[in-house]
Formats: sequence, C-alpha cells, structure tokens
Amino acid sequence: MTQQTLLAIVGVFIGIAIVVSGSAGSGNWLGDLLAVFGRVMSMVTTRYATATEVSMTLMLETVLAPVWAYLFFTEVPWINSILGGAVVLITILAYTLYLTKEDS
Repeated sequence: MTQQTLLAIVGVFIGIAIVVSGSAGSGNWLGDLLAVFGRVMSMVTTRYATATEVSMTLMLETVLAPVWAYLFFTEVPWINSILGGAVVLITILAYTLYLTKEDS
C-alpha cells in the first residue's frame, strides 16, 4: 500500500469521525460522508488519470447538479443553467473525441 493511499484512508476515517461527532458539517450526515468520500476518491484518481481528465470529470458534478435536482426534487433549472451545462458537456465531448482520434 502506497503512502498516498494510506493517507487517503486515514482522511476518510478522520472525515467520518468529524461528521459522526457532529462538530462540523451540514447536519445531513449521509451527504457529509459522501462528500468526504468523493473528495478523497478524486484525490486518489489523480494517480491513474491525467489532471486534465480529472478536472473535466469534476466539471460534470456541477453540470449534472441541475439534472439531479430536477429528477429528485422536481426543481426546474433556469435556462442559463441548461445553456452553461450544454457548453461544458460539448467541450468535454469534443475533448474526448480529440483524444480518441489521437490514440488511434
């Protein structure tokens, strides 16, 4: 086990301890726990993917937030949110197509 993986595991346990103790967080323990886990996993991911790929994937979190809000809470997103998300998704798609052409 590498030092970075060990530190990530320790970070998850520290995050869990903080959330469970109630000393920090939003009061939504499951959401806080998943946020800690997601951040640690995105840190570990940088070992296996390029920084560009990781940052583009993290952009999807922001782009897909209105979609999840609509699906789970029937909250209709503003047109600006839809247009901005479309720009980011088109950019990610274009970059992915560029990489696949470059590899073949």
